[in-house]
Amino acid sequence: MVTPLNNRKVLGLKGSDCKKFLQNLISNDINLIEDGLVYSALLTPQGKYIADFFVVPLEDALGIDVHADLAQTLLERFNIYKNREKELLKNVIVVIPARGGSKRIPKKNIVKLGYSKLDYLKKNQLKDGSWYGQLGSTVEFDEDSGAFTGEESDAGSFIRDTNFAAYIATASWHDYLVNKSKEDLIKLWPTIFNAINFVIGNQSLEGEIRWAAKDESAPNDDALITGCCSIYKSLISAIKCAKILDINVDEWKQSLEKLGDAIKNKPELFDRTWDSKQRFSMDWYYPVLCGLISKQDAKEKLFSKWETFVVD
Repeated sequence: MVTPLNNRKVLGLKGSDCKKFLQNLISNDINLIEDGLVYSALLTPQGKYIADFFVVPLEDALGIDVHADLAQTLLERFNIYKNREKELLKNVIVVIPARGGSKRIPKKNIVKLGYSKLDYLKKNQLKDGSWYGQLGSTVEFDEDSGAFTGEESDAGSFIRDTNFAAYIATASWHDYLVNKSKEDLIKLWPTIFNAINFVIGNQSLEGEIRWAAKDESAPNDDALITGCCSIYKSLISAIKCAKILDINVDEWKQSLEKLGDAIKNKPELFDRTWDSKQRFSMDWYYPVLCGLISKQDAKEKLFSKWETFVVD
């Protein structure tokens, strides 16, 4: 049984065009709904945050589980986008189910990541502990019309991204918290171990971690605040996995400490060879999100650019 939360509301999307409607709007792939819960967000064309939510499969609709304070804004945005594309999306109805909720979400629709899904990463991991990622795919967006205008172009640059490689630890730790399967964690440990060693192998003596392994496709020897903040949380997850398995990872703990110091105290280590990323909201809130900044400093940092990045 799932207990409804008083601070959540569920919007409903009905109609045969619902998936097409969401696929053009949200930050995640709606096709993942076939496996259950999908976490996603709605952003402005400039990448500013509007709302984050869960998309859940219901019996005859898609449910959008969102914080109550954001529900009305999200509802209005959905209706604006639906009306703008009414010729393309002729069968989408946006509703708020009665009493702010919907039918209970069946337990079978609650996602358990599971070893079987992480096994894909295990099978495709490179010998150095990384995975190939693709960089440079873009879709042109017309801000005036609020629509995607260009065909997707594929830059075809394959890189070994340190941030992406570290995520396996976070996914494995999440899976353990949900399923409490030490056996699955043992199976995943070699994959986690190799991935994290790949990541810290790209750490400088000063503490920052290179955004990608040195390669012809990734010539810039530089680091990203956002990537390093994500790695910081992934390292914490990896260390927690090691603790469950009673494995000593003192080297990882030292890397975590150095990385945290770099993020907090050494801004000169980031964006050395390209334009500063501070114009993007992620550089603003990621150091807070990863838990490195104290409560008061976090408040000051968020309020300093609140009007720049937050849409009322």
